[in-house]
Amino acid sequence: MTLPVVPIPEPGESLRSYVSRLEDRNNQRPGTLARVHGGGVSADWAHLSELTGLPQQQLRCLGWGDYPGCIVGARGSTGWRLRQAQWWCPTCQLLTGAWQRSWELACLPVCLSCGTALSTYPAAEHEPEPVTAQSVFKDIWARVRQSTTSRRARQWLGRLLRVTRLLAVTADTSWPQPMPAAMVTDLNTWGYHPPDSPAAIARLLPFAHRLIGTSEERPILQSAFARLERREPPIPRSLLPKPPRANPTTTYPVLATVPSAIDEQRRRRPRRSRRLRCQSRPSNSLR
Repeated sequence: MTLPVVPIPEPGESLRSYVSRLEDRNNQRPGTLARVHGGGVSADWAHLSELTGLPQQQLRCLGWGDYPGCIVGARGSTGWRLRQAQWWCPTCQLLTGAWQRSWELACLPVCLSCGTALSTYPAAEHEPEPVTAQSVFKDIWARVRQSTTSRRARQWLGRLLRVTRLLAVTADTSWPQPMPAAMVTDLNTWGYHPPDSPAAIARLLPFAHRLIGTSEERPILQSAFARLERREPPIPRSLLPKPPRANPTTTYPVLATVPSAIDEQRRRRPRRSRRLRCQSRPSNSLR
């Protein structure tokens, strides 16, 4: 049986937002159509598809079911996904009434629709700052969408998560870049789950994005691990990147191209055919 009022999902809307709007339009109590919890939404897809008249595949695209552990979380960590904090864009949310799915990821502290910095609902902890690294967050969002099919995108996002987490727990007001003390306090609390401050992550994430795969990554990580020795991290070291080696091998052994005397002798020796070898071998009857 289809519900009387079925709103159309907004582009990029999250499953939690759509279920909330669906319950509100049909005067249903929260949690009647699907159970909303800190980790996401638990829904009976067949029943929800019957109530809305939408195919199950379209409803599944509103959630995070097909995304890897670096996004939705694994091994006790939530990955890039926020656990309890709720980020929002006052401009877009008031216009459409929907919450975007990208607002649930700590690696996207910027609204991709209007380009403004997100804030913590219902009020911002810090004054919203102008976003100057739009291309960085668009590149991250493109890799997030590719992570369902691309192994390279999953590895890159996991690397970015571990490096950003390491920089966050070892940051101060002057390292790795100048930041206000309030943002540093928020970043230092990055444990199994990302902090609740979008402004602090928006300040650090472009630096970590620029660091991945460059020659600057190694000395920065060495300095971060040196700082880590002087403090106890709020997370196990298994969730951090591996420390770089002190003296990496930059040269590789080259195989000799000059054949030895034995190889030269074997090369010049004529090879007998299999038929001749069988004929020269004595049979059992003659022994």
